[in-house]
Amino acid sequence: MDPYIVAEQVIDIIIEQLGLTDDEIENIRLDTRLIGDLGAFYLDIADLTETFMETFNISISNEEVQSLVSEYDFVPDIEIQSFLGLIMYKIEEKERRGKGEQ
Repeated sequence: MDPYIVAEQVIDIIIEQLGLTDDEIENIRLDTRLIGDLGAFYLDIADLTETFMETFNISISNEEVQSLVSEYDFVPDIEIQSFLGLIMYKIEEKERRGKGEQ
């Protein structure tokens, strides 16, 4: 799957689920933080994870989401690029398994 298409879909899901304003949308970059920059709450992270799993037909554990968390100004947060990296890894893993089963 094309990483650019996946990145676009991930950002579109974030925009839709967090109900971002035009100013927030304009400033989204891969290093944008979900909590600190976009005002997401921990429940939003869980909802985003669920939507990513459904959209890309992948499985993401709570532990994997926790592994993405970094401390910014002593506040746990996740950058979009971290989520994107995990999603791409999971998609590639699924594709490798699919090819191995043929």
